[in-house]
Amino acid sequence: MAPELFKYIFANLLPEVIVHSQSQAEEQIRDHYHLQVHCIHSVFVGGDGFYEWFLGPRMIYTSGVILDAEKHASLEELQDNILRFVCSKLNFKPEDRLLDVGCGWGTLATYAAKNYDCDVTSITLGKNQTKFGNERIKFNGVTPDKARILCMDYREIPGGP
Repeated sequence: MAPELFKYIFANLLPEVIVHSQSQAEEQIRDHYHLQVHCIHSVFVGGDGFYEWFLGPRMIYTSGVILDAEKHASLEELQDNILRFVCSKLNFKPEDRLLDVGCGWGTLATYAAKNYDCDVTSITLGKNQTKFGNERIKFNGVTPDKARILCMDYREIPGGP
């Protein structure tokens, strides 16, 4: 390797990977997700359709769970299956509290609060994701005292009991 390449790796690349400051995280995440999301007539769609195009209306980065190989199921049904599976495995109860770090568009937060009545705090660096997720929570009849999405870095999470 050329000396210039070694110099670049040690002076630029390694420090960015090792340190990964809060400002770097915010810049990378906020720029990436700035494309998206707003609410039109209570129907959630991507700002330019980009994210919804491959995430589906649930706006969730996950595959799904097939419960019956003989039955045709939509992507949304398969994603609901995985949300139900995760929440049931965690055995959520109304007195439980969930912290969802890197929550995306708040799909798990909404699902857990609505269906398991647990208290959910989710965080993301995406301003548009925060807005979209809080609108989704409200649209699903969940109050802000039961579920909320905060726009912050994980290093800023307030402590709790």
